[in-house]
Parts: sequence; structure tokens; C-alpha cells
Amino acid sequence: MTSKNLFFKLMKKDLMQRIWALALIGLGSFFAYPVSAAIAARDISHAQTMEIGLGYYTRSMAEWLSFENGMTAFLMTIAALICGISSFSWLNSRSKVDFYHSIPVRREKLFAVNFVDGILILAIPYVIAMAAAAAVAVGYGADKNQIWPVAVAACGLHLTYFILMYTTVVTAVMMTGNMVVAFLGCVVFSAVVPMITALSENYFQLFFHTAVWDNRSWLAELGIRMSPVVEYFVQTSRYMDGDPMALSVAAALIISAALAVLSCVLYRKRPSEAAGKAMSFAVTKPVIRLVIVMLSSLGMAAVFWDMMESTGWSVFGILCGAVISHCTVEAIYHFDFRRLFAHPKQLVGCVVAALAVFFIFRYDMLGYDEYLPAAGKVKSAAVEFVRASDWVDYGYTKEEKDGTYIWETPKECRPLYTMSLSSAEELETVLNIAAAGIEETNTELVQAETSVGREEEPPSLQTYFIVRYTLKSGRQVSRRYSLNVEKCYELLETLYQDRNYQNATFPLLTRTAESVCDVRWRGGDGADTEVCLNLLEPEAKSELLETYKREFSGLTISRMEQELPVGLIRFTTDSDVAGMRWKRVLDTKNMEDYTYNQYRKAGYYGMFEESGYYPVYPSFEETIRLLSQYQIKAGSYYDNKAVMDIDVYWYGDDGSTTEMVITDPQQLEQMKRVMGIPGMSHYNQLFLGTQLDIIPRIREGGEWDGAYSFSVPAAWDQVPDFVWRGLEENAGQKSRY
Repeated sequence: MTSKNLFFKLMKKDLMQRIWALALIGLGSFFAYPVSAAIAARDISHAQTMEIGLGYYTRSMAEWLSFENGMTAFLMTIAALICGISSFSWLNSRSKVDFYHSIPVRREKLFAVNFVDGILILAIPYVIAMAAAAAVAVGYGADKNQIWPVAVAACGLHLTYFILMYTTVVTAVMMTGNMVVAFLGCVVFSAVVPMITALSENYFQLFFHTAVWDNRSWLAELGIRMSPVVEYFVQTSRYMDGDPMALSVAAALIISAALAVLSCVLYRKRPSEAAGKAMSFAVTKPVIRLVIVMLSSLGMAAVFWDMMESTGWSVFGILCGAVISHCTVEAIYHFDFRRLFAHPKQLVGCVVAALAVFFIFRYDMLGYDEYLPAAGKVKSAAVEFVRASDWVDYGYTKEEKDGTYIWETPKECRPLYTMSLSSAEELETVLNIAAAGIEETNTELVQAETSVGREEEPPSLQTYFIVRYTLKSGRQVSRRYSLNVEKCYELLETLYQDRNYQNATFPLLTRTAESVCDVRWRGGDGADTEVCLNLLEPEAKSELLETYKREFSGLTISRMEQELPVGLIRFTTDSDVAGMRWKRVLDTKNMEDYTYNQYRKAGYYGMFEESGYYPVYPSFEETIRLLSQYQIKAGSYYDNKAVMDIDVYWYGDDGSTTEMVITDPQQLEQMKRVMGIPGMSHYNQLFLGTQLDIIPRIREGGEWDGAYSFSVPAAWDQVPDFVWRGLEENAGQKSRY
């Protein structure tokens, strides 16, 4: 009992000594939450009706009190720093250390007193302020069923990540003996692993042409999140997306407990003589110095390479970064500028190590770009032919428990779908593509023309592949290969026609007629041209779907090089239709009528209205014939457009621009037949175009629409002769604009 009373007496005494922190945080919380809730209530009276005003007030307060409030996360970060450093600031004074250690209390109990008080200094005023704010909001008429659950969840989540940051700060304090150094230690501990991860990714991107950087690996993702601050803000984003957080919260609490135990152990072993010194434990000095110097030198090398692409300048950056960071760390360690080069051997060692790392990446000494697994070691492969599939929407419309809808996508932004490599021919195709890709690294679009005139050779396309090998050992290896389409034409055509590749890359090819609710058509890329076919007969849906799948599966690269889509078709599911109906009902309402969840999701998840469309090409004769039965005329985008004139621009390789203006009615009609429909080039990135921009000036409802009516270039051999003649005549003349 005496021991228990002593613990609380020590807590009370410590809180009284840090009343300034309690008052500061309490005052800030008071104005941030209950006062803000009362001030925001004035908007209720400004709304059209009391009901609309209360709906808007409920939403705004639910958002302000929720875990997604970035300002609260920022303030929690500052509070963790203040509470963590102030809790054990007495360890930086020799006299105070002697006084506290003379008290007949075990070190573990002293640690627990200060540690728990640091949490309570934030938790008590914050929880009270949040409860008061929720009560104020409900008192003004906000929906309590939305306010209280959000406020309670936010309190628990914010405090969880505050404790995670707080224990990190306490650990840094235990390893240092000076308040300023403790602050720097917090920065290092919170940023060093993410910085190492980011620098590693940067080196892969700078020097390895086959490195896959579009999607971060799970190891790199873990490294970036090995910071309590980064993890905190990652979780606020996940909360906004509605992702489950139970495992993340449990992990944060476990790590916090582990750091608390580590801090207690460090405190027990911490010598009293460490007060006033930079570091409490001498053994940590060379380790921290090595990490900081290596990061600084390699970081400077990357900066100079990015600016100059010069090995010499990068070596200069390594030397500057190493010397500056080494001297800075030594000055902090010794508090003496005369000791800047106290450990010259360690400085030389860091420089040599940094140079070794740089040259390994610079000259690919480990053969990263040359890696090609043997066929016998590969279990399966995942392939992404970017130009052929970059437009595909991988996802589906999903109904949430609260009746809202979202577009659910895979975790990876552009997923790689696994091919079934059951035959030696399929595996050989992928490996041959990879071998060809190793020979090329240029990912830019290559166009061979140098002057105005169609006598030049047609342009070629540069594309890239992403291949993920799954080896028989279970290891996964990803590479990004640059390819010239014309040079690897046969290989790419073989891959594109592979049924396994097609089914994995284009999800529509595996759909059945039973899953189709209706069919939608767009003559352009905008919703204003959308038509619902209203196919009620299952046989009609099945016939159109199977016909389209057959013709789409037969599409070849050679045909795609010469054709642009004449329209877009979408085979929607019941969920798609329900999601679009839900979104359109919300669009007819005032924003004040939305519930909190509807407001959030309608603003961020409207993709199910725009996703899922597939291109229809002029060569899809059977599909176009079936569409004509429903009064759909494919390729009729310009038929009813009042095209007044057309600007044609040629961009030369020397930076020059040649322009001509077409106004002749017959020539305008001829151009309308060959011009691509705006937006269709997105669905065929293998199309071989010219260096022409063709911009028609169209009258729509009495208004002129010119600058925003962009038409993609026509195929090389389809450009009328009068266009080339006009450009040749106007070469060297100034634009009319």
C-alpha cells in the first residue's frame, strides 16, 4: 500500500512540475475542439432551411472530430515531441540526476512515473476536449449517431499513434544526454529507415534501366513506414479509404510496448555521468555516425548525378557530403569544433564504402540489368504489355454496408496478371521478349521524321514491358524492359494473341452473358455521348457480348497500328448499374443533403461511371452491324458537327512549327472522315500517328468550341495530299495566332 501511494505521490509531484505542458495542451485542445464546434454552429442559420443547415453542420463536425483530421495528427506529433522530451529532461542535468537517484525508489518506478505522466499530460485534456466538442455539436442539433462514434474512434486511434511517437521520443532521450541532441535523435530515429529506403529506390531508378519502380515492393513499403510519423499519416489515409485498421492498431500498440520496455532497460543501464553529454552510450556513436555519413554522401552523389549525369560530379558530391556530415556529427558529439576530424579513419572508411556503393550502381557491377533467369528455374511469369493494356480498368463496383458504392481496385495500381506457362513455347516467348528488352533501354516515343513531307519513313513506337518471374524456389523477381515495337514485332504479336495473356489482361473476355445487366455505347470519350441499348432479351446480350469478344480477341498489333477506335462499349453488371444510379441520385441533390459517408464517397469514388469501357475498331464489322440494329452508328461523331475550319500543325525536330488552316467545305468533309475521335487514342497506344496536331473549330449550340476540341493525328497514309501541300507552302511562315 505504501509503495502504491508513493507511486501516485510521485506522479502528482511530477505533474505539478510540468503543469505548463498540461496547461498549454489543455488550452490548445479547448480552442481546437469545443470552441471550434460552437463557432461552426453559426453556419446552421446561414443555410436555406434548418434541416439542411444541421446536415451540413453534422458533416463538418464529423469530419473535424474524425481520425482523418490532418491538423490533429500534426498537433499530436508536436505534443509527442514535447511530452517525450520534457518527461525525462532532468536526465540532462547532473545535479537533478543525483537528486532523483538519491530518492529511495527503484529506477523502474521512477521511469514508470515520468513515462505515464507524459501520456496523461496529452490524453486527459484531449479526451475531455473531444467529449466537450461532441456534446456541443449534439447540443446544437448535430446527429449524435454520427458524431459520437466518430469522436470515440478518433480518440482511440489518435492516442494509439501518439503513444507510438511518444515512446520513440523517449527512446531517443534515453540514448542522449542533451536536450538539443535528443531532438536531433528523434529526427534520426523517425527518418533514418525511410530515408535509406527512399535513397535505395532512387539509386535503382537512376542507374538500373530495368528496375520496376511503378509499384513499390512490400519490403520498400515496410521500410517507408518504419517511422511513427509516416505510419501515423498512412493510417489516416487508410481510414479515409475505409480500409480495416485492427491489425495496424494492434501492431502499433505492440511496438509501443516494446519501445517502452527498451527505454526502461536503457534507463537502468544509463550511467549517471551521461547527463550533459551528447550520447549516453559510447558504443552507439560510430553506428549513428556511419549511417548519417553514408546517407549524406550517397544522397549528395544522387543529387549531382540527377543534375549533371557526371561520374566526376557525383564523386565530388560523395566527398562533400561525407566531410560535411562527418564534421557536423563530430561537432555535436564533442561540443568542440577542434574535434571535427577526431576519427579520420572512420571518415576515410565511409568515403570508400560510399564510393563502392555508387560505382556498383553506376556500372551495374552485379549485373542487375543483364539478369535473365534460365527457363528451367521459372515456375510462372506475370506480364504487362503497357501500350496494349494501359487503358484497362481492373476493378468492380462494390456496395458498402452503409448503402454507398465504391470502385474497388486491386492493391497495385497497375496489376500484373499471371500467365499460365504450361507450355515451353509460352515461356520461350516471355524470355525472348526479356532478352530483346535487355538490348534496349530507351522508353521514349521514337519518330523518324525530320522535315515536312510524307516521303519519310513511318514512325516507330517505343514501349516497355513489365515482367515478374516467379522462380521455382518461390522467389519473385521483377524487371522493366524497353522495346521497339517494330524490331520485336513477331514476339509481341505472338504474346498478344496468346489466349492466357488475353484472358488475364482483358477481364471482359472471361465475362459471361449472365453477368451482363445492360450494354452502353459512347461515340466519344465523354458521358454526353453515352447511349444505353436497353437489351432486355438474354439472347441479344449474349450475341453482342460473344461477337465482341470474338472480334476483340482476333485484334492484331498490325491492325491496331493502322486503326483508331470509332467508339466505346461497356457491358455493365447489376452492381455497376446500381452504383451509377446511386451516384446520379446524389448528383441531383444539394451537397447539404448528403450524409457524412455519402459526402465522402461520392466525392472520391465516382469511377464506376467512367470505368469498364472497351474500344470498338472499324474492323469489328459484326459488332458494328449488331449495334446498327439499335440505331447506333459507329464512327458518326463528326456527322452532325458544324466544323467551320481545321487548324493543322506540324512540329519539326528542330523546334519549328508549321501551320495551315483548312476552310474549303469539300476538304473539311474529307478531313472529317479521317480524323480520329477525341479521346480514342487512349484506348489504342499502339496507333502509328504523325507529327500533326489536327484541331477542328466546331460550333455547338451557337458557341465556338475550338481550343478544347482536340483530334488525334490520322494514320500516316491516310493524310490527304492537300494537307502536305499546304504545309509545304506555309513552311517558315508565322502562325496566325
